[in-house]
Parts: sequence; structure tokens; C-alpha cells
Amino acid sequence: MVLSDASKLAAVRADVKVMIFATQDGSEAMDVAVALERLRRQCGDTSPWLWIDLPWEAAMHRVWKPARGILR
Repeated sequence: MVLSDASKLAAVRADVKVMIFATQDGSEAMDVAVALERLRRQCGDTSPWLWIDLPWEAAMHRVWKPARGILR
């Protein structure tokens, strides 16, 4: 679902694009980042993409550990 939404970024013209998503526990963040980079290259997009993962956990007492990166 994240990549489906990310494909919409490729169609938009902007100086910088931002993709915000939430993995269940943060373990898939790098997998999503790699897939986003692949999508960006396949589209020939030269705009930087900022991605932010705001992972969630079922146990609300745990601290969220967001991850982020820039695809250039």
C-alpha cells in the first residue's frame, strides 16, 4: 500500500517530495526506502524524496522511534 501511494509522487512535479508512512514496528523501514528509491529511479525523477517512517506498536507504553532519509 505504501508503494501504491508512493507511485502518485512520481506523477507530481515538485522541487521536493515527501512520503510519510507507518510500519508496524519499524523493521520494514529500510525495505520500504529501498523500494522507494527503485520507484524513483524507474520514473526518472530527479527531485529529492524525503521519507519518514512513524512506526507504531500495539503496546502504547513503548517509545516511537521514527526513521527518515532523503533519496537524491
